[in-house]
Amino acid sequence: MTFGLVDYAIVALLGAGAVTGLISGLTAAERIALTVVVAICAGSVFTFLLALLFQINLLTVLGGPALMGAAAVAIGRWRHIDIVEAWLVHWRNVRHRGFDGAPWHWLAVTAIASVGFVFLFAHAIIEQPDGTLNAGYATVWADWQQHLTTASSFAISQNLPPQNPLMSGTPLLYPFMSGFHSAELMVLGLGPGAALALPDMALCVAIVILVISLAMRLRARFAVGILAAILVFLGGSLGFTRIAADA
Repeated sequence: MTFGLVDYAIVALLGAGAVTGLISGLTAAERIALTVVVAICAGSVFTFLLALLFQINLLTVLGGPALMGAAAVAIGRWRHIDIVEAWLVHWRNVRHRGFDGAPWHWLAVTAIASVGFVFLFAHAIIEQPDGTLNAGYATVWADWQQHLTTASSFAISQNLPPQNPLMSGTPLLYPFMSGFHSAELMVLGLGPGAALALPDMALCVAIVILVISLAMRLRARFAVGILAAILVFLGGSLGFTRIAADA
């Protein structure tokens, strides 16, 4: 668990540097949300490349984010950008000018989304005292067993290059990077339920922020952005009217 927290701290720091230094014209909220997305996705890609050479272990899991940071610095130098200085300048501006002009709005939405998704994903997989795993929702029972199998095949069986863990000898054609990231967290000491739920929770909160930001870039008001995020997570349309019956 400790290594998992250290890894996420490193990934977040390097991801923030890459996003802030290499992408211009973003608001503070967009930078934070994109930091989460870039850190998790790009960090996993670089870890996967290292794992193909040296297997997935503590060194390759921690080395992936470091390689991501080195790549960001190299790109910055190629574009004549000092990533560290750009990061410091941006956050000095945030401190002096405020957080996108509506700090409490963003903080409130982020807090509500975080609490909601923590509650949701905390009940996704329940580990029993005897080590068995119970699915908290029907969709978890139907879908997450595939992701858990894929993640376990990486973390325990060193399934590299990837083969389908359910059909031996066949290539793994299913998009597997989410499972690979969960495998990284399992290597760092997280349990299977937490390893699957933690990145999902973080990315869902980031998506809420980015959907609201997109709405505001389209000249909509903050409240319209919140409504857009609600519709995205409740089925993308008026299908949210059936959510009570589904529950």
